[in-house]
Amino acid sequence: MAVWVSLIFGFTYVGLIVCGHPRSPLARWQVALLGAFCVLAIQAISLSQAWQSISWDIIGILFGLMVISGYMHQAGILDALAKKIITRMRHQRQVLLALIIIAAVGSAFLTNDVVCLILAPMVITLCQRYEMAPMPFLLGVALASNAGSVATLSGNPQNIIIGVYSGIPYARFFLTMAPLACVSVLVNYFLLRIIFRQSLAMPIKVVDEISKPVESARAEIGIFAIVVVLFFSPLPMWLPALVGAVVLLCYRNRKPDFWRTINLPLLLLFVGFFVLVDAMDKQVVHNWHIDDWPGIQSDPGAFVAVFAPVFSNIFSNVPLTLLFKSLIQYFDNPEYIWLMLSASCTLAGNATLFGSFANMIVAEQARPYGIQMGYLTFLRVGVLSAIITIVCAYLYLTYVVVTFQ
Repeated sequence: MAVWVSLIFGFTYVGLIVCGHPRSPLARWQVALLGAFCVLAIQAISLSQAWQSISWDIIGILFGLMVISGYMHQAGILDALAKKIITRMRHQRQVLLALIIIAAVGSAFLTNDVVCLILAPMVITLCQRYEMAPMPFLLGVALASNAGSVATLSGNPQNIIIGVYSGIPYARFFLTMAPLACVSVLVNYFLLRIIFRQSLAMPIKVVDEISKPVESARAEIGIFAIVVVLFFSPLPMWLPALVGAVVLLCYRNRKPDFWRTINLPLLLLFVGFFVLVDAMDKQVVHNWHIDDWPGIQSDPGAFVAVFAPVFSNIFSNVPLTLLFKSLIQYFDNPEYIWLMLSASCTLAGNATLFGSFANMIVAEQARPYGIQMGYLTFLRVGVLSAIITIVCAYLYLTYVVVTFQ
């Protein structure tokens, strides 16, 4: 049975890599559900075990945040903020810093994927209007959204998983990880300034800005603020997220294209991952004797800081995080490992174009405008960003956070 489950697991992840191509006949969520069906077909786990393996609170958090983010996108809140800031700038370096801060702060509370979906088209429009080279700004949005999402348990899908399984309070996670997120954002800003120093040295062309009225968004902003505040309370994260989403759905009008902002394929992808990883856990992982692996006890932080980035770029960070639910028992300080896993997986997403869904969203959003964000273009900034920020994360969590716990 272990061999069959391993083969299904391996073929599924090869399929996930191959099906990332736009011309693939299958989408990633279809491959994940097919893998889940296969482990059920060979009875690696029962139907009841598969149902229990699905973390519905994680699905609820994701759905709630998607709905809230959809309403904020519909109201044009982030667009209006970015346009208001850029009209006050005179140098492209200032614009880059402002966009990076907006992407980082937004991704901390709206998730990085949603922020990239909102900001990428707006950044391209602004670059065309002000005659700026779009690449450093698009890279800035992608890199900063990943780095900023390190700060909270609602910043990205893997952090949502960690929040549910680790039991770390939202406030403690934020106070611990926010300094690391700030450092990572600054690292990305200075890397982009150095690599794109010639284009960023150009002044901004001054044009008459045509103001576009923004819909009244008091309700969206108010509910979003309440949800974020409640995240810091002892309530489970899914409760304020879903309540906020239900209130907006019941009392606010929706545009015809509103439901396109709800990423149903991502939710189905998670369902497939939950079932597949649970089968892998029950049939395969317990035979790995992980407690005998070199480095896992002598320096567990370094082990995770190396292991997680490599495997998250091969298999994606979400399934790796799900798999760690079974591995955490082998570590003496589980909270430290969860924090290191969060930082390593998320910051490693900046290494390559395919390391994070947020990166691919930016690249795909740019393609209709004739802007090609190539793999090598991303790589020359991303690898440096990932290495520097992961080293910072290891040093900070090991020698600052653990020391003062």
